[in-house]
Amino acid sequence: MPVGHDAPKALRREIERRLDRVPQVKYEPKLLRQEDEAKYTDPNSNTALPPYYYRAKAVDDLYKFEHELSEVHQGIQRHPGENVRVYLMGLLSGPLQGVSPRQVHEICDMYEHARQDPKEFGLEQYKVYKDLLAKLHRW
Repeated sequence: MPVGHDAPKALRREIERRLDRVPQVKYEPKLLRQEDEAKYTDPNSNTALPPYYYRAKAVDDLYKFEHELSEVHQGIQRHPGENVRVYLMGLLSGPLQGVSPRQVHEICDMYEHARQDPKEFGLEQYKVYKDLLAKLHRW
C-alpha cells in the first residue's frame, strides 16, 4: 500500500525510510510482573495457575540467566531477536566452557517449546527446564 504518495518527494522518502526501519526494532519484555509472581506463588491462594504461567516463567528465567551472565562477564549480551541457541553455543568457548553442547541444545529445545510450541508446557516441563538451566547456571 503506497504511503505518502501525494506528499513531497523528501517527505515520502523519510516516510519510506522510517517504515523500512520498523522490522529492525525489537524488544523482549519481562513477561511476569512481581505482583503476578507474588499472586501465583502465594501459599494461601487456592487459585489454579493459568496455562501461560509456566511458559512466561521459563522465558523470564532465561532472561534472568542472561542478565546475570552479562553482569559477571562484561560485554556478553544477547540482543533482542538474536537466536538463543546460536548465542549460547557461542558462549561454550568462553564463559560456559565445560558445559556440553547437548545440554545447551536441550535447554534451547525446552525454551522453544515454552515460547512457541502449542503443546502443553506445564509444571512438569517447567521443572525439567529449570533443572537444565540450573546445570548451565553453575558457570
